[in-house]
Amino acid sequence: MNKKVLFISIYVVILILLSVGFGFIGFFTNNKVYYVPNNNTKDYVEVLYAKRTITAGSLIKEEDIGVKKVPASLANNAMTDKSDLINYRVSYCVKEDMKIAINSLFYLDDIRVCDVDLLSVKNNLLYLDVSNIEEFNKYKYIDMYDYVDLNVEIKDINGDVVKDKFIENAKIISIYDANKKNIFKSSKENDAEVLVLDVNDEIYKLVSVAKYLNATITPVLKINSVARGEQIVSDKIKSIIENKSL
Repeated sequence: MNKKVLFISIYVVILILLSVGFGFIGFFTNNKVYYVPNNNTKDYVEVLYAKRTITAGSLIKEEDIGVKKVPASLANNAMTDKSDLINYRVSYCVKEDMKIAINSLFYLDDIRVCDVDLLSVKNNLLYLDVSNIEEFNKYKYIDMYDYVDLNVEIKDINGDVVKDKFIENAKIISIYDANKKNIFKSSKENDAEVLVLDVNDEIYKLVSVAKYLNATITPVLKINSVARGEQIVSDKIKSIIENKSL
């Protein structure tokens, strides 16, 4: 091969390589996919989801519940605390007209108490942590303490703190200590850990949402002098909870 042919061959190869190279550059220039990592963890919240499809009326078990992070904008009122589904002696079921599909989130409206051992329960069982509430430290059953009022402290949509009595006459079902022993109506002093109340659907949902919104809920023991049944006594607190849950 003479020098002229060799030079032409090299020149052609260089042209081909340049054409291919510019072709790739043009492709990636016109088809860019930008990836911007989102390191703002405040945009995400941990929520509970179903690891299997749970049919209407079925018992919810520990192994059915998973935890995953989703954008806060998609979380809405999804349940975030596993103890709201798996807690002490009470079992929770899917309501008869509901079904929770696999990988879907848990919501308060889908759940009901299904524990058949607590025959005195008429409505929903509401659990409240009372371990840091002075009145329940050294708890002792005196003067027929069968009911509580619930005071609520919560921020409104403007960030101002609002505090008021929210619920009157919520019936006590059980009071547990740190060892999960029922100390309700005990004549000896005990440190209470969890208060269990029997409340209607509306109060159950509102107080549960208030817990989700990190409101401060303070039960106050009261003497069973008038059995009027539980009732909402603060429309302002109710309105704040409803507006902030939208």
